Amino acid sequence: MTNEALFEIMQTIYAYYPVGLQPYADMYTGTAEWSRILGEKTDRIINGENVAWSQFIEGLKTKYGANVVEDLSYRQFPSYTAHVQLFSEATQQETCLIERNLVINVSLLGKYFTAFMEDRYIYKDYQNAGRNVHVAFYVLYNQQGRPDFKDDVSGIQQLLSPIFPDHKFVSHKTLFDIEVKDVVPYGIPVVKSSSCCIYHLLMSDFYHNDSIRVFF
Repeated sequence: MTNEALFEIMQTIYAYYPVGLQPYADMYTGTAEWSRILGEKTDRIINGENVAWSQFIEGLKTKYGANVVEDLSYRQFPSYTAHVQLFSEATQQETCLIERNLVINVSLLGKYFTAFMEDRYIYKDYQNAGRNVHVAFYVLYNQQGRPDFKDDVSGIQQLLSPIFPDHKFVSHKTLFDIEVKDVVPYGIPVVKSSSCCIYHLLMSDFYHNDSIRVFF
């Protein structure tokens, strides 16, 4: 990532988050704007007016198959998220279900989108009729397990261009690697650190404090 591109991203973050001014978050104008954008997205979904994003989801279903695409736009973050399940298989003893998903995030805070692969391990509980008791997520930095990944990104960009013509692809590795000091995503109930990666500020807070996550 160039210095100019990083500077542009940091400007976007400063527009919505009180970096270095956490005690004054309630007075920060970006806080209200962040909430407004999320509220408008939620209203569109509730009122059935999310036509453009629905068209994108239909495009993904045409490309990958209707049964493997999951629309996660309902998540309470100013972005859109979709999953495409690439495969799902159980281990030999059926103690763990392994899924690989293509994750797509489109930010509504800045003109950026990203895509990457996520491995999900769903472990079983023998004492409670096979109830799932633990889910671990592994976000893959290396896309070698998906030879068609560049084609995936190109196809996603083509589907997005009618809706978000100015959105640019940003590598998820960059978004996860670069941390911003003295800032916390909104809506996180337990804060372990005052630093946060760009991904959690612009794309999604999903990986922030849920199950064990390992990034490699």
